Amino acid sequence: MEHGPVGKTLSDLPIEALRLDIETVAKLHRLGIRNIHSLEALPRQSLTSRFGSRLLDRIDQCLHARSEPISVRSTGEPLEVCLDFEHPIFVLDELQEVIQECVAQVCRKLESIGHGAWRLVVRLGLEVSTMQVQEAAKRAVPSHVIQLGLYQSSDDPKHLLWLIQGCLERNPPLLSKNLGIKQVLVQVPWTSPMRWKQNALFDCQTLKYRDEAAKLIDGLTARLGRNQVVGLSLLQDPIPERQTKFKPLTGMRNDGSQQSTERKLRKKPIEDYQNTRSVVPGADGVWTRPTQLLANPTRIEVECDSMGVPTQTRLATEPNKRIAITQSIGPERIESSWWSGPTLRRNYFRVALDSGTWWWIYQDLSTKQWFLHGLFH
Repeated sequence: MEHGPVGKTLSDLPIEALRLDIETVAKLHRLGIRNIHSLEALPRQSLTSRFGSRLLDRIDQCLHARSEPISVRSTGEPLEVCLDFEHPIFVLDELQEVIQECVAQVCRKLESIGHGAWRLVVRLGLEVSTMQVQEAAKRAVPSHVIQLGLYQSSDDPKHLLWLIQGCLERNPPLLSKNLGIKQVLVQVPWTSPMRWKQNALFDCQTLKYRDEAAKLIDGLTARLGRNQVVGLSLLQDPIPERQTKFKPLTGMRNDGSQQSTERKLRKKPIEDYQNTRSVVPGADGVWTRPTQLLANPTRIEVECDSMGVPTQTRLATEPNKRIAITQSIGPERIESSWWSGPTLRRNYFRVALDSGTWWWIYQDLSTKQWFLHGLFH
């Protein structure tokens, strides 16, 4: 690249950090380009012919070689409700009606603009009682903050109140006879338009269950935490243990970017490279991958014949217990991409033991060591 290498912090960022459109990101993924460092190594002329000038503009803006104008938009009236108390509240049960009124007012504001809350913040202002401290003492203490990300936007006050109550049950403010709640502030910093769709004639129950599933996900997230309620997504990587990734189902993406405002349980899957060039085997190769993949491959000892076909095996923890291999299918060579770091080269075998169990084992061609990676059931 003409502008020299970017800093290490920027080089490690994924290409999605450049805020590219999904078609460009999909093409780069097909080429195995996943971070800015790999993208920087490509000649600029080829990038222009393949992806147009937009990609180069985003790279130059990242390298500070080109200015990036920022457009500021007014959000209008803030979507928040704040209530102050003449005397602090020292019992959490007395807070119920106050929060209920704040949420109801916020939902009326959301309904007036046709939006739903996608992120909700509740701040409980805490204060030490004036009867328990000296006049010169500092009475204010940090607020108790509740942050909620929803699976799909909602303007239902009962649903939002239920989520707040779940957070208060999981992490209540530490109130005492000297420390009480002086202020309640409910904010909606992130909204999205409510999308209405007429139910199909014979599909009403299905849509009902989808909405109920979204409410269940929101409720579990409020009580267990955002990082405890996750979904599994597929990644384009030849190494088996790198082909899946867990992501939180609510709130923003891990990279901080905004998710689609479509209701996720109703929209169609995004057309991407994974539909046509996925490393995951299809129905014709159902027995080529194990039904159980070990989180950490287990070290084993394997004996092979003169052709390199496994004939016996034993676990490293039980070196004296030999297991006969009655059938072996392979090898299947799997290698990592050169741009993803140190190269991994493995020969995989599907082997049947004398007990009738099938294992998925591989030999690391760099260290010549054998590992058990999966089981067939």
